[in-house]
Amino acid sequence: MNRVKTAAAVLFLVLPLALQATAASAPDTAFLRSLARPAAPLLDPLAGPGTPAPSPRTCSVSRDCGDGNTVACTGNSLCAYSQKGVTCDNGPEVACPHYCSMAWTCEDCPNYVFFCASLSGDCGVTADGCNGASQRCICPY
Repeated sequence: MNRVKTAAAVLFLVLPLALQATAASAPDTAFLRSLARPAAPLLDPLAGPGTPAPSPRTCSVSRDCGDGNTVACTGNSLCAYSQKGVTCDNGPEVACPHYCSMAWTCEDCPNYVFFCASLSGDCGVTADGCNGASQRCICPY
């Protein structure tokens, strides 16, 4: 019972002090507001010293033709191998200098045309086909 009275007395004495501490006077509030800083503006994380300026997208492609030559091009956004060499979106196809192609038919399927191509110029030179491969007549039907 004695503990209850002591706790009540402490609460009776501490409660007014706590309420007084939470209620700041007008001059104190004004002083505290003067110390407050305005919220900083949100900064762009990519802006600042050392950040490179945006640059346009570019691409480049090169291809070995297989005969000692290489073809290449640089484009804005599309660079790829093509049938004859390479191609970029800002110019014509760049063909390997010795590119060749050939077509033939076979007796087994006379209505079908076979086709092959070579970047190095080996069409019907070392074999009857392209790139050293012989002609094959495998009918698709």
